[in-house]
Amino acid sequence: MVVADERLVDALPALVLVASGEGRVRSCNRRWTDYTGMSVEAVRDGWTEAVHVDDRSRVVELVRRAFVSSSVDAELRLQSTAGEWRWFALRIAPYAATPFGSDAVLLFFDVHASHEREQLLSASERDARLLINSIPGLVATMRPDGEVEFVNEPLLERLGQSLEQLKTWGSNGTIHPDDVETVGEAWTRALASGGPYDIEHRIRCADGQFRWFQVRGRAERDPKGNVIRWYNVISDINTQKSTEERLRRSEARLSQALNAARIGTWSFDLASHTLSISSAEKVLQTFGVTSGGELAAGMLQMIHPDDRDRVRSEFERCVRESVRFQLEYRIALPDGSIRHHRSSGSPLYDERGSMVEFIGTGVDVTEQTVARRALEDAVTALGASERELKPHHRDDPGLRFLRGTGRDDHLRQPAFARPPWGDARASDHRLARAGPRGRARRHLANMGAGSRFG
Repeated sequence: MVVADERLVDALPALVLVASGEGRVRSCNRRWTDYTGMSVEAVRDGWTEAVHVDDRSRVVELVRRAFVSSSVDAELRLQSTAGEWRWFALRIAPYAATPFGSDAVLLFFDVHASHEREQLLSASERDARLLINSIPGLVATMRPDGEVEFVNEPLLERLGQSLEQLKTWGSNGTIHPDDVETVGEAWTRALASGGPYDIEHRIRCADGQFRWFQVRGRAERDPKGNVIRWYNVISDINTQKSTEERLRRSEARLSQALNAARIGTWSFDLASHTLSISSAEKVLQTFGVTSGGELAAGMLQMIHPDDRDRVRSEFERCVRESVRFQLEYRIALPDGSIRHHRSSGSPLYDERGSMVEFIGTGVDVTEQTVARRALEDAVTALGASERELKPHHRDDPGLRFLRGTGRDDHLRQPAFARPPWGDARASDHRLARAGPRGRARRHLANMGAGSRFG
């Protein structure tokens, strides 16, 4: 390249100065003159007058070094003819062989717009970091490739690690060993798709104990849709997890108890008129269905036709009067058998006191109903037998003797006809020694005495 060629220098899309080895500027292109208003003579006397005072000494040193080293890059501010200061990128390249000896070319490219954007971005990042640090929650940002970029102070304190340590969070024991694979797969999918990241896993805290956290990540994109940063919010859910585990165990115990007792639970939403049933396995087997949803869908049709209207009207009354529901009815199963069912429920109210649903239980009482009816039949049969035997009792001499004719009749009876009450214990001993045959003979003798004295 021939630097002295003024036409070539003027064609460059930059402000150009040509300096000698002593650092003195020998010439400039038209773009330099048009922007700074400095002529060639003014440039030779002091081109640095166009450089911002805060950048001047640094630029002079860079020009000096350009003659003893490779090309040098820097940014500085130049003043325009209108008095405006704009940012330029300075490229200094030495050229040892020119018609004028050892020269260097100074190229100034206008980067004011991009520099302002970078300044705004830097200021925005500083503001964002100040804001993130002021948040009481746990927040971290990551680069598009997933590398940790920034972690706020509350999270550093909670985990007891530095930012540099957390940059290897996937392999330094921060994640519970049982969760590493799941977390890695979820994070890889999010990076590949740019979609949201939401997962629950255990993280080692500053005390060395693992606690449950929910980590939610969202991507920030540029105008072209490219991911430029990930924002992650980490929430401690360890107490919630412990509560859920206790609730799960309690529900498991309740389910086992309901299954053993063949009890199901139900709820009826008054707004949607939807019946939901959660039944134990044994209850589902009894009804010949496989799920509570299937049972709820066909429950009304399973009620015996003779009981269906009674059940419906009673439930509607309880809803209308907001009172407890309790009723027994028959269920007609698909195989033709009849089961007896008892259902109990109570109204449930919202915070405003409005009734929103009925909740209750249902239990198969077929065995109890059958047993109760068998007992009732036995009592009825016994009563009929007593009534049938009563006329025969009046003619029995022994019963006539025992009944007497009044409450004092036994006092008027002869002494030998009165029961030997005083000798009852002695008689018991004698009967015990006599054995079964002796007791039978004694009984027949008593019956004969009753016949004689009745």
